[in-house]
Amino acid sequence: MDGKMSKGKNIENKNVENKNMSNEILYEIFEYLEHNDIYHGFFYLNDRFQNLLINLNIPFRINLSTIPKSHVDLYNKNVFQPNKHRINILRLSNPFTIELIFSPPCLLFVISFKLKN
Repeated sequence: MDGKMSKGKNIENKNVENKNMSNEILYEIFEYLEHNDIYHGFFYLNDRFQNLLINLNIPFRINLSTIPKSHVDLYNKNVFQPNKHRINILRLSNPFTIELIFSPPCLLFVISFKLKN
């Protein structure tokens, strides 16, 4: 068997392993990551991950300062706006993201926030 065939078989085995991984284990992994890392790492893998992330029931830690400006609008539409009531940490660093987030429809569920320089 040549190297290409063996490598392809390995990739297929890893995909099967991921499909068999329980949602509870994935949720445990997600608790250690910021939501934007989860979104960019998992959201577009397949329908299962999209559904998991849409229904994710853990508080969100979002760091928009690490998201490229070209992705902020998409992230705002797909993640931030539908889940703004679940965000417990939100980091913003540049005027563009601050204006986008606090423009109508704005963040309505803010209980408290801290400003850091």
